[in-house]
Amino acid sequence: MGAVIPFDRSKSKALPKDPDGRPLPHSAPVEAALLHSLMSPDVATPELMATLRVLALDHLFNPANQCVLAAMKELAAEGATIEVITLLAKLQHRPPPAGGWKMYLTETLAADGVHA
Repeated sequence: MGAVIPFDRSKSKALPKDPDGRPLPHSAPVEAALLHSLMSPDVATPELMATLRVLALDHLFNPANQCVLAAMKELAAEGATIEVITLLAKLQHRPPPAGGWKMYLTETLAADGVHA
């Protein structure tokens, strides 16, 4: 059996906390579902768009999702529609995840988001 490497908590990223100081839960499929719904005009309700205003980048754990959220916030501030085409334009100068932004937005977020 291989050697066990102990986890060094001092080097781990601090988890975001809720107003009561409890660490927020995190789930890649839930992040994907949220972002996918925000970029789906038929699903993005006013209540969901209000979530966009209060959601902070550090509420998401996946760095690619943080980039997508930042782009969404920029589009919302500009009064632009949040959809794949406008997101791709915003994300074109940011380091892409494996496979590129188009694949990430249209396949990864869609697939993970639908199955959350």
